[in-house]
Amino acid sequence: MKVLVTYASVYGATRQVARRIGDRLCEARLHVDVLACDEVTAVGGYDAVVVGSAVYDRTWPAPALRFLRNHSEALATRPTWAFSVGVPARLQGAWKDFADRESAVVLARFADVFRPGGHEMFAGVLAREHLPWRRRWLFRAAGGRYGDFRDWEAIDRWANGIGRTLAEQSTKG
Repeated sequence: MKVLVTYASVYGATRQVARRIGDRLCEARLHVDVLACDEVTAVGGYDAVVVGSAVYDRTWPAPALRFLRNHSEALATRPTWAFSVGVPARLQGAWKDFADRESAVVLARFADVFRPGGHEMFAGVLAREHLPWRRRWLFRAAGGRYGDFRDWEAIDRWANGIGRTLAEQSTKG
């Protein structure tokens, strides 16, 4: 079974998550290509697709949304999963409610062209230079911290679940 893992990454953290997912799928004995969204010309040669993106201002950036629009018909005919990487997955305290709603907001932004079989929101990396100065001030005033918040074990669990599902489908088909 051939799987495409495609991603849109601004600073590189999402690319690293996509590669990790690709590695886990390879361990499930799947043939995997990991490509940036803007490098993908067609998805017809793939049996399944995993699409991921960084999240900025509660949406995916243009390359990811363009990929979904350009390949919506092909994506609708095969198993698909999506993942988002951003700060909301890491928020705690009073901000936790906001974080819990973030996944639904992100999915709603592209629901007209893409309905993945599953979506997961992962915490990402936030560096001071990733934010404009006004947001830096607000972020710090709200008690925010900069750092790498990716939970590699959670990413592995999610990817391994996809790998098991696809391996089962492959042996049935």
